[in-house]
Amino acid sequence: MLLKIEETFEVHESLEDVWAFWSDPGKVAPCVPGVEVGPQDGYSYQCTINLKVGTSISRYRGELRIARLDAPNHEVEILGEGRGASGRGSGSVKIAGRLRSLASGGTAVAAACEMSFVGMLEQFDSRLATEGSKIIFEEFVQNFRARLRQPLNTPEVSAADAVANILDVTSLAWKIAVAFLREHS
Repeated sequence: MLLKIEETFEVHESLEDVWAFWSDPGKVAPCVPGVEVGPQDGYSYQCTINLKVGTSISRYRGELRIARLDAPNHEVEILGEGRGASGRGSGSVKIAGRLRSLASGGTAVAAACEMSFVGMLEQFDSRLATEGSKIIFEEFVQNFRARLRQPLNTPEVSAADAVANILDVTSLAWKIAVAFLREHS
């Protein structure tokens, strides 16, 4: 299954401050619900995606790497690949982002994401998966804004955040159902 999402959002911080955060996958990736980032090796980062279904937690381990970094134009492209820890299922992601300064002094963030899944996750209906992607993106934006406001010397992810950073698929399914009912009532 291939999912695509393109969104633009604004933050109040300056272009330079947002670029320093946005161009570092070690800072940005943990804003995605369920993603933890591990050690860095050059432009590559180890990562884990934690999914909870009911009381069961599944982990997908992989790597993120910066494929393109264009500082003068404030553009970055990040590629990621991963496999289920049990050996079942895999996925890949391509994230492209572009920043631009706003007259208000804030920054506009344009993000495009393509995700491809093989295995359990590919069984979702594409319409439901698209709605789920929108909900996850909204949570990403909330997390991004909150972490962007943290002082620069604050660790990227506290131990409490790492433990709590699990994407609860059951909760997500409930949110999708509520959004679907709102749309069709």
